[in-house]
Amino acid sequence: MPLKTSSLAALCDTLSQRCVTTADDRNLRNDHDPSSRATPALRRLVSAMCVDPALVLATLAHQFAACDFTRAQLSHPLTLFDLADFWCRQGSTLWRTTDWLACPSTHATDSTFTGFDRLDHYFQTLPLSRWPGQAESWWAEAGGHRPEGDFSKVRLMSSDDQPEASRSAHEVIARLIDRCEPNERLASYASASVDRIKSELAHSLAYGLSHEINNPLANISTRAQSLARVIDEPSQRQSLLRIVDQTSRAHAMIADLMFYANPPEPKWQSFDLKDCLNRTLSGFTDEAQRCSIATSVLFDSDEEAQPVHGDVEMIGEAVAVLVRNAIEAIGIDGVVQVRVTRSEHRNNNTNNGCRIRVCDSGPGLTPEQAARAFDPYYSGREAGRGLGLGLCRAQRIMELHGGSVSIEPALAGCVATLVW
Repeated sequence: MPLKTSSLAALCDTLSQRCVTTADDRNLRNDHDPSSRATPALRRLVSAMCVDPALVLATLAHQFAACDFTRAQLSHPLTLFDLADFWCRQGSTLWRTTDWLACPSTHATDSTFTGFDRLDHYFQTLPLSRWPGQAESWWAEAGGHRPEGDFSKVRLMSSDDQPEASRSAHEVIARLIDRCEPNERLASYASASVDRIKSELAHSLAYGLSHEINNPLANISTRAQSLARVIDEPSQRQSLLRIVDQTSRAHAMIADLMFYANPPEPKWQSFDLKDCLNRTLSGFTDEAQRCSIATSVLFDSDEEAQPVHGDVEMIGEAVAVLVRNAIEAIGIDGVVQVRVTRSEHRNNNTNNGCRIRVCDSGPGLTPEQAARAFDPYYSGREAGRGLGLGLCRAQRIMELHGGSVSIEPALAGCVATLVW
């Protein structure tokens, strides 16, 4: 049943304040003057009920469904404060578990709303005590579904105390937005605190690993290389070279961890972005050809040769992280495309920013993977493929350049974007 705007505003206001009655207020039905201890939100909801029979009947239906009525309670007259108090006690649960507040289905016709409007005008001419007894007309207009409960036994009466009129939905929504802003700021502070703690923990771990593990790794690598030079047996020599490769890989992981925790300052300079991107992709040429993956660089502007400002090595490394992830996500047969968009000041035609999108035709990301993509040590690949710091490294590089990196699904695959 369609409710009036004032009713939706009053319900929203009541539930947003979590207007749960206190131990003293729970005895509203037994109080001779319940309005004397009702909250402002409760009074506004009662005010809305005074002119909205659909809300009153919907509330009664929910109370019957929730077995909120006892014979003793039905033997005494109910007031609108009793019905409003039901929303204070049960509303937060009903709001989440029912769809009675949902918009009407698209197949509803104008005649349906005309019928509800006609009923509403008719009920405004009736005393409140007769509304429950004539509820059948509303159920029939709503499609014939009749809620449980004998509404004819409900003795409904109005309160002598008429509360102020309910505020409009716009005022309530504006107040809710104002109330949400401090929560959003608090969430932002908490997120920043968590990021800082992650960085501090990663730095402590990296510092310990670099001292405690790098030295043994260097010793293992040196001895393995020395043995490889004096051993002629091919299989043994190959095993020793494999040891050297694995120690180098472990050292690279520690270097990634150290970079994430304590990165160096960028070496700022002007450079040709097209040349930087072409050199970065050339490092993947053999792997891409072996996997039948086509790679390309496209500029949305004709001024592709215009220089950009930043650390050329860092920018190339950030792009390489995204391209490597794209190739690994595709596996075999696909496309990796790097698109560049430049932004400029309109008044003096000077460079203002750059956006690099790395698009791939891989399987894409699940919402869970996208939410955790930039977490340290998280990797969507199988175990044993690295520490999962590639995206963290790219993110840190862009932060050092005053920019950002993001990943989002696309129609096919996903799009990773670098902005600075």
